[in-house]
Amino acid sequence: ALLEAALTQALIAEFADSRITPILEDLNVGGRIGKLSLARRLELMPKSHADFIARLSRMRSRVVHSLDGLSLTFEQYVASLDANDRSNVRNELVFLGSDDKTKTQDFLEKNPRLSMWAHGLAIVSTLMTRKLEAETAGQVRELNAEIGRRILSGETPTVE
Repeated sequence: ALLEAALTQALIAEFADSRITPILEDLNVGGRIGKLSLARRLELMPKSHADFIARLSRMRSRVVHSLDGLSLTFEQYVASLDANDRSNVRNELVFLGSDDKTKTQDFLEKNPRLSMWAHGLAIVSTLMTRKLEAETAGQVRELNAEIGRRILSGETPTVE
């Protein structure tokens, strides 16, 4: 929920149009026309962040759409995957840490909850930074437009 909220806020700030806000809020995270697809197209975050959210979304879907999922552990989830998907999980859920990805992936397997939280918070930080950048850019555009209006009307702009 935290990642989805951050993703939504970053998209809303990026579009800077209140008419589209309800549409963005109602979009699913995944899918061809979802929030994540939009964020990828707009390059709101690195590919590794988007891959993490996509994997987490698939994991969540598996848990919430099955009674078996209620007690599913991370280890059980990973064990249930084929070898290729298991390798993808290790790559998609790890982007922080040292250049030695194996060490970080091992940490994920030993401490999945802490690792997922750390990575999730890194993504939230990236998205909130992007949101603030978009909002600031919008404010600068508004100030520039106001200065232009004042100059064209013959008024001398003042700095306060």
